[in-house]
Amino acid sequence: MKRFSLGNTAIYISASIIPCMFFVGSAVGQIYKHYNTANVDIHHGLAYLREILLYSFTAGLITMIVGFYLSLRSLGSAERDKGVIALKLIVIQIVLFVILGIIRTIYPTT
Repeated sequence: MKRFSLGNTAIYISASIIPCMFFVGSAVGQIYKHYNTANVDIHHGLAYLREILLYSFTAGLITMIVGFYLSLRSLGSAERDKGVIALKLIVIQIVLFVILGIIRTIYPTT
């Protein structure tokens, strides 16, 4: 049995960012459309779009931050293989790039 590794966990969490966003977006959309408290015409595909995107991006951002944190924590572990360290640095750079892109998209500067 394989031992628990922060690096593997960071890779799995980083790979699950998009599916997590899709799942949360679908769940929030179904909840809002089921209760329909604002009496919105839910037959249109864009009903409650703002709420769906807000929760979806928030879930993606939280997943990215957790993946980034675990990636940083795993760099100091006992693994000294250069290929593993290079893969971890690539994952860290990609996650950081996407986090900054989403933050800039959600909160644009004027």
